[in-house]
Amino acid sequence: MSKPANPLELVDRYLQSVHFWLPRTQRQEEILAELGEDLRSQIDAREQELGHPLNADEVAEILRRCGPPMVVAARLGPNSHLIGPTLFPIYWFVLKMVLFWILVPVFVFIVGPVNVVNSSGNWGTAIADTIGNLWTGLLLAAGTITLVFAILERTHAHAAIECKWDPFKLPPIKKRQEKKTSLAQTVCELAFNVFGLIWLCWCPTIPG
Repeated sequence: MSKPANPLELVDRYLQSVHFWLPRTQRQEEILAELGEDLRSQIDAREQELGHPLNADEVAEILRRCGPPMVVAARLGPNSHLIGPTLFPIYWFVLKMVLFWILVPVFVFIVGPVNVVNSSGNWGTAIADTIGNLWTGLLLAAGTITLVFAILERTHAHAAIECKWDPFKLPPIKKRQEKKTSLAQTVCELAFNVFGLIWLCWCPTIPG
């Protein structure tokens, strides 16, 4: 990624990346404000020392000394014991993605309707089987992910993260979307998708 025309843009991109990895807490905005103030104070002090405004390379050097956004977010966020501060943001992101954005939708919109079909329309049995299978899948997935990251933590497989990161590769500042999908549209799309999945599951049981 090319160097920005305004060197201070690197600071905004850095704070945006820290915000992505920082756990959602009430102190999130406060932590980001304190970090931004500290970075700008370091830049001002360095400019006074050199006698000229810092260029992009000099600002990047300050960010490198501060550390990768992922590590800084873990350092400023809540402490974890099993998973260290370097890997904890990645671990938490992967855990939420697998459990809530993959397993739950799969069981609700695919496994659930299939269980209804296999139980000959007995909704009570289908719901009980789906919840039981979902709970087992969540426990197995969470345990496996935690075990993998605990092994990575203890084998120091993440050591290269801190030394190889490049401030110039930080993602650009995201613009706020002017138009958001309405709740009614989201509900309608979800309802049609569920109806389509149920229809596909029932088709093989319909004669002709």
